[in-house]
Amino acid sequence: MIQYLENKYGSIRELNAKWNTSFNSFEDILDIYTLPSSSLIDHDRLGFLEVVARRYFQVCHDAIRRYDPNHMILGCRFAFRPPDEVLKGCIGYIDVISINNYGWEPPVEDFRAMHDLTGLPIMITEFSFKAMDSGLPNTRGAGSPLATQKDRAEQFEKYVIKLISEPYIVGYHWFQYADQPAQGRFDGENSNFGLVNIEDEPWTILVTRATVVNLKAEFIHAKSIEKSVCSTIQR
Repeated sequence: MIQYLENKYGSIRELNAKWNTSFNSFEDILDIYTLPSSSLIDHDRLGFLEVVARRYFQVCHDAIRRYDPNHMILGCRFAFRPPDEVLKGCIGYIDVISINNYGWEPPVEDFRAMHDLTGLPIMITEFSFKAMDSGLPNTRGAGSPLATQKDRAEQFEKYVIKLISEPYIVGYHWFQYADQPAQGRFDGENSNFGLVNIEDEPWTILVTRATVVNLKAEFIHAKSIEKSVCSTIQR
C-alpha cells in the first residue's frame, strides 16, 4: 500500500495536501485504523484494490500454470458484480469470468459491462429456483421460493433463454442435482434446489422443461453470436 501511495503522490507533503492530513511519512499511515472520509481517499482505496486483485489473480494463475499449462482458468466465482478495479485486476490471469446469480433473471446489463471492461467471456456457475410445493422448508439458501414446480420450470426457461441470448455467455450451471434435506445440510440449507428429491426422484416438470431448453441452447446462442457479428460489421 505504501509503495502504491508513494508511486502515486511522490511525497508525503503532496499526499497530505490532497488528503487534508498531516502525516510525517508514508509509514505513519500504517499506524492508524480509521482514515479521514473523503472522495479522494475512497478513490485511492479502489486504486489499491486493483493492485491487490491483480496480485491475487497473478499468484493463483502462476500456481495453476506451474502444474497445469493446458486447461482454462475459470476465475474465482464472484457472488455479485465486483468493483471494476477487481475486474481490471483479473485481466490476463483468467480465461473466463465465473459468477453466481440467484436473481429472477440474469442481470445482463451488469454482465455486458463486465464483458466490455475485460473482453472476457462469462459463465454462470450457480443459479437456481425453489418451490414451496416440494414440502421442504426453503428457509435457508439463496433466493426466494416460488409456489410450484411449474413456476420453477417456467422461471428456468425465462432465465436461460435470456442468458444465452448474450453472445459472450459460455455456460450456465444449475445448483444443484439433488434437493437439500428438510433438516438442513451441514450449513443449515434446507431448500428445493434439486432436479431430483433426496430419494433421487425427478421433479418431472422442471427436468422436462430443462431438457427442452438445453436442447435448443446451442442454436439460440449461435444466433446471438451471429447477430453480434452482423452488428459489429455494420458499425
